[in-house]
Amino acid sequence: YGGTDGLDFYRRIAREAPDYLHERGRLILEIGDGEWDAVSALLADGFEQIRLLNDLSGLPRVISAVKKEEAPHAGSAV
Repeated sequence: YGGTDGLDFYRRIAREAPDYLHERGRLILEIGDGEWDAVSALLADGFEQIRLLNDLSGLPRVISAVKKEEAPHAGSAV
């Protein structure tokens, strides 16, 4: 069940996926028609280079996003 708006799974993925990906790791998601704006907004905090791609049928149905690099901690050597 995706919740009342169908996006609960995407919220969980956006929140938890960065813990499983290496820095600059790529996340690929299949989305439904009309979900691009909402799902890309959910990914914006932890990901960059968020792109909408066509599936094998030529329909815009795939999101590709790259995990953001973690900022160095204050006081750490650069």
